[in-house]
Amino acid sequence: MVTKLRVLAVLTGALLLTSACSQAIEPTSTSDETLQIVDDFDRSVDVPVDPSRIAVLEWEGLVAKTLAVLNEDDRIVAVDPATKSDPARQVIVPAIADATDVGSPWSGINYEVLASLAPDMMFLEAWVSSDEDRQLHEDAVEQIERLGIPVIVFMSPSNFDNPAMDTAYDVITKVGDVLDRSDATDSIVEGMKSSIDDVVNKIPDLPDDERPTVAIFASIAYLMGEKSIQSELFASMLGARNVAGGGTFVPISEEKLLALDPDVLVVAGHEGYIGLDEVYGGANTGIDWSKVQTLRAISSERVTALGYNEWRATLETPIALLKVASVLYPEAFADVDIAQKELDYYQDIFGLDDASARDAIDGQQFRGELDN
Repeated sequence: MVTKLRVLAVLTGALLLTSACSQAIEPTSTSDETLQIVDDFDRSVDVPVDPSRIAVLEWEGLVAKTLAVLNEDDRIVAVDPATKSDPARQVIVPAIADATDVGSPWSGINYEVLASLAPDMMFLEAWVSSDEDRQLHEDAVEQIERLGIPVIVFMSPSNFDNPAMDTAYDVITKVGDVLDRSDATDSIVEGMKSSIDDVVNKIPDLPDDERPTVAIFASIAYLMGEKSIQSELFASMLGARNVAGGGTFVPISEEKLLALDPDVLVVAGHEGYIGLDEVYGGANTGIDWSKVQTLRAISSERVTALGYNEWRATLETPIALLKVASVLYPEAFADVDIAQKELDYYQDIFGLDDASARDAIDGQQFRGELDN
């Protein structure tokens, strides 16, 4: 499937590039200055400082949401299809409604439309788990830059040898550098770190053999292994033991899950949100939950479901950590009103009013691919 997508994307790009290159792209940056950024492909990229038109193709939503927090999301002129269809991001980043879906390296980029939008630069998130994935994105970057659009590539946090939240903070920082708003993005990062510290500092200090075990279900029959950012966030940082073992996506079945029998189950809606009612009600969402009702995590009701963006390394991560910690250590977090904390966080970091914050939280229950 990846090979077919790559061939389709390259062929589509080659056909559209001829037409697109005939159009003059006039710089619209509010400054004549340029800034050199070293991206995650180890490329030195010269981008205009304070660009007025930005294309954003990403998985985690880091760039679009950071621009929204800075009240600069009206600079976004082009997005990928996942961002365009995400109801939580539509509330958090209002400019998505007016931005144009130009595709992605996976589905194929419409280079002619992209060129007509005349962005000053692009932020492009790459998912790179193989040499083929890397080549797919390098081909896309080459064609975009031939249009005169500089591209800053940042890799998904799970693509690093040692997945860490720092890679997400680095993206936020780069947005601040490009917009000449470093003080503001430093404040965003510090606020996220403070919220995460509030969670981590409540975790009891336990010996290794007493730490709770956790399985992080990614939907469509996979667990998140120790090479994933989800394992770092929802196991290592919270003092839990990931039963999935090594790797990023670890195949799982009802029989294997029963054999692992974790203390806690985190249901991360990778292809779409999976609610607790489905888990406890025995629905089939890749795993047939009716066959695993004897799991300790289910029988003791130590299961949490994470929203469509929350399981990622992004601005909502502190809330996801709180939700997971509350089922890992229910006694330590018994005094915390999780729902109120979530509402307060959305209002504080995204500047939303009560109604909009609730809409964004509801939007996290996006069904994604599970509805298709």
